[in-house]
Amino acid sequence: MGRYKTLLLDADDTIFDFGAAERIAFFAVMKAAELPVNDGMYAVYSAINDCHWKALERGEITRAQVLRGRYAAYLEHFSLEGDPDRINGSYLEQLSHQAILFDDSMDAMRELAQDHRIYIVTNGNAMVQRGRFSQSPVMQYVDGYFISGEIGYEKPDIRYFHAVFDSIPDFDPTTTLLAGDSATGDLKGAINAGLDSCYVDRRGKPLPEGICPTYCVSDLSELVKLLRKDN
Repeated sequence: MGRYKTLLLDADDTIFDFGAAERIAFFAVMKAAELPVNDGMYAVYSAINDCHWKALERGEITRAQVLRGRYAAYLEHFSLEGDPDRINGSYLEQLSHQAILFDDSMDAMRELAQDHRIYIVTNGNAMVQRGRFSQSPVMQYVDGYFISGEIGYEKPDIRYFHAVFDSIPDFDPTTTLLAGDSATGDLKGAINAGLDSCYVDRRGKPLPEGICPTYCVSDLSELVKLLRKDN
């Protein structure tokens, strides 16, 4: 075994294709609510949603404000009538059934599990994430998972990571690598927690100034190759 014995992997846009899952759930909910929907409107929703989650990571709003506020802002943007709470509830239910993986995820996770303990660290709704995880064959390679909605704190809050560390047997930060796609959640969280980090840049997003991960890869298959070199 190489330097790292434990991997903390983000779920969405790292292992799971959240963009695909989000799109399917969003279109299904809008059609069920008999509201207009197209690719342009979905792009607006996705941007609004991302802004709300980033504000949560910065501690500016609460989780409840994210879930309701994103749909309130979306409806207002397009001058549509609807109940943000009801739409959000339907969306979460739809999303809980979408466990779409990237093409490389199964093979990469199988390889990674041979030499590492793997734990998923995710900011998300507990019902949604548990529903998606329960349907996915990739979870056979996962030793456990930690959902911010259950812990009560979000990445990058150090209290989230303290809860994670306390729950992993024989945890050693010096032999742990955190890998994920979010500069503000995963990489900043790793910095806060004193962990080495790997930026999983599936979508070609530049890193903000001041965020310097230990490694950068384009997908999990590259992470496998990176860790093989470490052996």
